[in-house]
Amino acid sequence: MKKLNNILYPGHCSSCNDDIPAGVSAWWDPTTKALVCFRCRPNALTRQQNQSGQRLNDGNSRASSTYTEDKQEGNKNRITGKQHQDDSLQKKWVHLINYLRRCVEREATGELTSEKDNQRWLLTPYKTEELICGTADQANMFTEAGDLGRCLQQGEVLVYGWPTLLLTDKQGVKRIGPLFVTELENPKQHLEAIIPAEDEPYLNPALLSEDYFDADAISAAVSLANDGLPFGEPTAMASTASKILAELGFAEAGLEPETLQPHRNLVDGVNNAAVIVIGESSLMTKALVTELHHLEHRTDWRNTPAAWILGLARPAPREVKSPVAAPLQLNDTQEQAVEQIRREYLTVVTGPPGTGKSQLVAAAISNAWIDKDTVLLSSTNNSAVNVAVERCAKIHPGLVIRTGNRKHRDELIEKVNHVLSTVKNINPNEAEARRQFVSAVSERTRVQESIERMGFLRAELADSHLKSESAAKRVWGTETAPQLNKTLRTILRKAKRLKSAWFFGNIRRRRFLRQIKALPTSTVGDVYEWAIVIDFFENGRRELEQLESVFVDEAASLFKADEAWQAASTNVVKATTISRISKFGNSLAAIGTARRSGPGFIRALETALKGGCGWACTALSVQPNFPLRTGLFDLVIIDEASQCTVAAVLPLAYRARRLVIIGDPNQLTPVVRLDQRQLRRLATAAGLESEELDSKGLNYGTGSAYLAFEHLVGQDNVVLLEDHYRCHPLIARWFNSCFYGGRLKVLTDVSTMMTGKRGLVWVDVFGKTERGPAGGARNAVEAAMVLDILKDYIGSGSSVGVITPFAAQAALIRKSAFKQFQGEHLDDVDFTSGTAHRFQGDERDVILFSTVIAPNTPPKTARWIENQRNLLNVAVSRARKALIIFGHPEAATVLNVPTLVSLRQAAIEGLPEIEVTTWLVHSESEKRLKDALCEVGLNPLLKPVEEGYELDFALLVEPGFKLNIEVDGGHHLDFSRGKQRRRDIVRDRILSALGWKIIRVPAWRCLKDPGGVAAEISSYIDRGGDNNGQ
Repeated sequence: MKKLNNILYPGHCSSCNDDIPAGVSAWWDPTTKALVCFRCRPNALTRQQNQSGQRLNDGNSRASSTYTEDKQEGNKNRITGKQHQDDSLQKKWVHLINYLRRCVEREATGELTSEKDNQRWLLTPYKTEELICGTADQANMFTEAGDLGRCLQQGEVLVYGWPTLLLTDKQGVKRIGPLFVTELENPKQHLEAIIPAEDEPYLNPALLSEDYFDADAISAAVSLANDGLPFGEPTAMASTASKILAELGFAEAGLEPETLQPHRNLVDGVNNAAVIVIGESSLMTKALVTELHHLEHRTDWRNTPAAWILGLARPAPREVKSPVAAPLQLNDTQEQAVEQIRREYLTVVTGPPGTGKSQLVAAAISNAWIDKDTVLLSSTNNSAVNVAVERCAKIHPGLVIRTGNRKHRDELIEKVNHVLSTVKNINPNEAEARRQFVSAVSERTRVQESIERMGFLRAELADSHLKSESAAKRVWGTETAPQLNKTLRTILRKAKRLKSAWFFGNIRRRRFLRQIKALPTSTVGDVYEWAIVIDFFENGRRELEQLESVFVDEAASLFKADEAWQAASTNVVKATTISRISKFGNSLAAIGTARRSGPGFIRALETALKGGCGWACTALSVQPNFPLRTGLFDLVIIDEASQCTVAAVLPLAYRARRLVIIGDPNQLTPVVRLDQRQLRRLATAAGLESEELDSKGLNYGTGSAYLAFEHLVGQDNVVLLEDHYRCHPLIARWFNSCFYGGRLKVLTDVSTMMTGKRGLVWVDVFGKTERGPAGGARNAVEAAMVLDILKDYIGSGSSVGVITPFAAQAALIRKSAFKQFQGEHLDDVDFTSGTAHRFQGDERDVILFSTVIAPNTPPKTARWIENQRNLLNVAVSRARKALIIFGHPEAATVLNVPTLVSLRQAAIEGLPEIEVTTWLVHSESEKRLKDALCEVGLNPLLKPVEEGYELDFALLVEPGFKLNIEVDGGHHLDFSRGKQRRRDIVRDRILSALGWKIIRVPAWRCLKDPGGVAAEISSYIDRGGDNNGQ
């Protein structure tokens, strides 16, 4: 069989039947004309042919379920439609997983260390290899290794390996790297010994590059490694290493782990010596590749959420009888999201900054306990997992148990013991807690439905009054009817009858119109329409008055109902959690008897699912904790899914029955180091089209787990968390407009933000962009200006962070800050200087944003900022009170960075001054009230803005007496569950804390009796105001 580096025409593998696109390497047999892909060894074809012959000799009896005989064409066998469909789906699955695995492997393939860069590698003095072979758990520390460990930067680790290879890449650079590697614990924490971070070594992914070996050699080597390394058997380990090296093209290496050659003069090729190099952590990558490799060969994926990626139908929503529990306060959109999570098999949630994603996660996990569902919380973002776990711990420490890498696994028994201690000798009455919970929910529902009905009635009354005026004008020529000698009921009954009367109909209709003094041009139909509207209005008003007599203080009624619901929710979640942990405590305690890694630990954790419903770990550390089994968890929640690749999430989806995807495509996306050329080649090699992957959010470079699952449900079915609570309204206004189409409702409490700079502030800096010593853009003048402003906040009590798009600028500011200010002073303000990636999930009172760009900035650098505009969204939304932006006044415009231009414009506008206007009225009801207030001598300010909150009317009566008048009318259309009323209540509390008194007037009253409303307001002012404004 002959090797072809690049086939000219597409074909399919004669062994596995996979498509082989043109341009990739394959094996070709000129005699049989058979083509075999590199994943199938050349002898696979022979093996398949032998097996096929044997099957034919066995006869057709065993194949009757798959093949049918076609009598017209003889004994030709053909595959049934169902199996053809199944095979097609399996092929799609294999191709997708193969593509994702190749991408992960390729990305993990960083450059090997240059031989000349001797500050990043060293040969060990060991004469016997024990760590890779598994004959020892640690090795003696030596001085050079400790020194190397002290040189580690963030994200770097020490990697130990054997045997050592000296290779030459395609550029002629000699590079050094071990064949088998294991990551080491940080030597700063272990001064006396070198300790592997994990138990078993693995094939170095940095070697798996076509810079050093042909693709077929790499495939063969990986295949051998996938069979498993004989850890603990030095002779077998040396034999396996020799076989892998032979596949890579090396001659007999003569490896002897018991007699190493610790010399410094390396020879080209294989060296029987152990080496330590500085590299990036790849343990998690190894675990992910292992899981993807297993999934590639699984056939039971069709009944998991992972299958939906390929278009398989999702199950119908399940029925959930118990109501939603909220042990932590939830707004309406969060509550609706939890309801959907409990019902739907796939829920996608968009969580913009400051909208309470962690609150939602905690609520979803709490309800999973009530539903007796097992749940796994995961993300590729460690901080996202930690924040959600901390939020859950406020409810009960056993709600979610954190596991993950070896550090977390080592701490697991302590966590489990703590959880068990919290339930000891506690016997909650779970049935009574559930009864009280249902009762609280019932009362809350009654209050919500009543508030919803009141809102609907007020809007309908306003609409009805306008319709009645229009109808009255057609009948009488005025907006109100004259004094009539007939009752409304009589007029309505007669008009209804006369509309269709035919016996002397015209005569009777004219007589009726004369009796009610109607215009000659009017019709009985006009009269009937007027009467119907007036009748509806009067009935609605009576119903509203009855409800208002019951709910005199709507805010207090809602608050009391929500408070009772939250208290009952907390009790039922705690009771359920304690009862289950107490009942199955032994299954949790069994974790303490298992090693912290290996099959025994995984089995122990699987058993522990009986006692602990809630678990949390990062996506890349799930493999050493939980078995790769379908439906292992009833619910899997992926937080910050916009930062997760599909490759990282599919193994989690495979373990799930139901799946929740929470993310925000307008914030950080996955950090991928592969360029599009490599990605296209990888897609082609896996038999996929890059364009199709792009369209479905599956492209490893441009897609994400969020985009892939958003594509499945459709944007219209994504749940948006609308209410924002973090940033000053003038900060939130910018990113709400630029990134979220104004859909966010900003409800930030600004009462604690009233001193110093707040909102958006732009500082002009006339500096220039320069290149840093280690590369990257920076601006020294701008950095100095940042430090000047930072000085003002030292000792202020406000937390401060510096964000910049460029790591070089962040490093310059960080270094200068620690040089200029004492460390404890920076600690007092929680100072951090970094890029937006450093601040994802974090926040500060004040953010100093250094743009760096100036007129001399290279255009490609400026384009990068615009292409990465999501980073600006992250940077701006980290600021609670103030965002101070440093930049050249013209650079963004000259260099065409429109997102930065809009940010500067928003900052320049600043805090709007309250001013009198005469035209800013949004409705007829507001216009009539304005005119009525002016008639009684009250000249209101129209639409003033107070700390970013727009008011309908404002009256500045005297110092210390500020009155806000709000007209609640038809523009408040979302009355469901009292949603709008609850938002109004939150807003009123914020403005009250700022010293405003608030009066809310229904629009229908402003339309029907604006003079009466104005008189009531005037009387309220004369009384000096009170705390019960209507």
